[in-house]
Amino acid sequence: MIIFHSHSEPHSEDFLLSGMTPLRKDIPAKYQWDLEAIFSSDSLWEETFAVVEKEMDSFASFRGRLFSSPDVLLQFLEAEEKASETIGKLYSYATMKSHEDTALSLYQGMADRAGTLLAAFGAVLSFFRPEVLSAPEEQVEEYLKNLPALGKYGHYFDELLRMKKHVLSQEEEELLARSYEVARTAENAFSLLTNADMTFPSILDEKGAETELSEERYFLLNRSKDRRVRKDSFTGLYGTYGKYRNALGALYSGSIKADLFFSKARNYPSSLEASLHGDNIPPEVYTS
Repeated sequence: MIIFHSHSEPHSEDFLLSGMTPLRKDIPAKYQWDLEAIFSSDSLWEETFAVVEKEMDSFASFRGRLFSSPDVLLQFLEAEEKASETIGKLYSYATMKSHEDTALSLYQGMADRAGTLLAAFGAVLSFFRPEVLSAPEEQVEEYLKNLPALGKYGHYFDELLRMKKHVLSQEEEELLARSYEVARTAENAFSLLTNADMTFPSILDEKGAETELSEERYFLLNRSKDRRVRKDSFTGLYGTYGKYRNALGALYSGSIKADLFFSKARNYPSSLEASLHGDNIPPEVYTS
């Protein structure tokens, strides 16, 4: 039996498994992410964002001189590693905040800005891989051998060499990096549609309690020993998705086209190989 009704206040932690899907403010702290471990406040996130955004362009000063000396190469790698870690924290905090409540525009905006920053960082660094791969391999090996601090990056350079035929010119790499945001449009729209805009009906669980469906609850309800519960949960969840089949189909098509674009741009035979190659996994692992 599928039931539609308005929200009611939860009275115990049982509401996590039955009743209306709770608002985040009603969920005990022990079940919530502790994002203060990343940034203690939104204002600190903003301060860090401003610093990174201001300092990011300084990486352009390394362009064309990475192999002027081992020390310069090491200086770039250490600076890039530090910046990447900070940008990763900025992105993680903002996106996880946006996932806590997808209806809050503040954190949707922060997540969008973090994505823009990440794309811009990739564009600024677009010279790195082409420049490394254009240098003689003997010179790279010599640098790694003669400066011990560079030794820890040995595997990193091995991976760059493995990817050589899929690395483009600096101009092309910059163009692909700046297209990152556009390519994620379908993914972002799907997330907002399914997590913020779509609402699911309630069904009666095995005990006869009204339970608002969600994707997380469906995982348990669809494994119920009661066939009626399994059927109602399936009908409620996928019946709702079915109402948006045209929009979802268009978003899926857009996602596939983005994958095909990047795989062809980087000279891969297929998007499958493009997806697996970064982890050095042969397609046979997937197709066999």
